[in-house]
Amino acid sequence: MTQTFEPATGTDRYIRAAKLADVQAAGSLLVNLEKHTIALFYSENKVYAIDNSCFNS
Repeated sequence: MTQTFEPATGTDRYIRAAKLADVQAAGSLLVNLEKHTIALFYSENKVYAIDNSCFNS
């Protein structure tokens, strides 16, 4: 499942990427945020996020 969100505006520092319940249910999600794809993972009651980029291209 991939979700796309609008870019932050003004002085926003954080962007809501997904609902916790969605990440918990899926175990992992790919989220498109402002030209970046972020991979979210749920493990041991924590959410982890990494930039889903390949630096070999």
